[in-house]
Amino acid sequence: MYDGRVGRWMTTDPYSQYHSPYLAMGNDPVNMIDPDGGKAFAPIYDPDGNFLGTDDQGLQGKAIVMNAKNFTQGMSHTEALGYSLGSKGMNEGGLDRLLEHKAGLSERPDWDGIVTVAEAQNWREIGNGQPLFVDISQMRFNTSALTVRDFGDNDQMFVNFYNVFNIHADNENVLWRPASDRTLSRVYGTVRVVLINRENGTITLAQRENGSFDAYDFAGWRAWIAGAGDNFDFFGYGTARIRLSHSAEAQGN
Repeated sequence: MYDGRVGRWMTTDPYSQYHSPYLAMGNDPVNMIDPDGGKAFAPIYDPDGNFLGTDDQGLQGKAIVMNAKNFTQGMSHTEALGYSLGSKGMNEGGLDRLLEHKAGLSERPDWDGIVTVAEAQNWREIGNGQPLFVDISQMRFNTSALTVRDFGDNDQMFVNFYNVFNIHADNENVLWRPASDRTLSRVYGTVRVVLINRENGTITLAQRENGSFDAYDFAGWRAWIAGAGDNFDFFGYGTARIRLSHSAEAQGN
């Protein structure tokens, strides 16, 4: 809310705690589109205002516009800014489409980067098959016994976090490490975990062919778990850490 007649802002940025009450558009008005004073994190759109996904910082914040060919889900924020076209790079009608979509982001279950069991079930009913975007760093992998040692000489493997029973007992290529956190165990269940750094246990989740890391696509007798509606994909951003060893777990590290 800027009054051009007196050259003054009429209110402070609602997210000023992240930067400064005197900082607008991440101090980058050429590249940033900031209708709501969001944080310097970015949902990403193409020049026609179509939503592409997120960088490694999630949905909250200022929109970045780039050509779809340059976009990769979960790309670094710095890389995303390097491809930014700014508002001048938008096609006719694109800005209106972008603002309309962005206005509804805060109502989505993935706005905070976390999707609970209830939210996933509800989205299957009302989401029309549209994907959700989640923050991998907020998944509580430490509620599972999974450790760096479990990877052996491999840098990635399928892990089943479902905590009721081993649903992949007949598949020796899937490691069962049940998690007490219901979001990890009941929403995602089995995912392919990628070990990035053995020294500190940094991991991420591998992307499938369409860029997602998992799908909420329960079928058959298990469909009641997911609820009625349309299957949808999960796209992720960020990294997390697992325990280095079982001894570390015992020590509370």
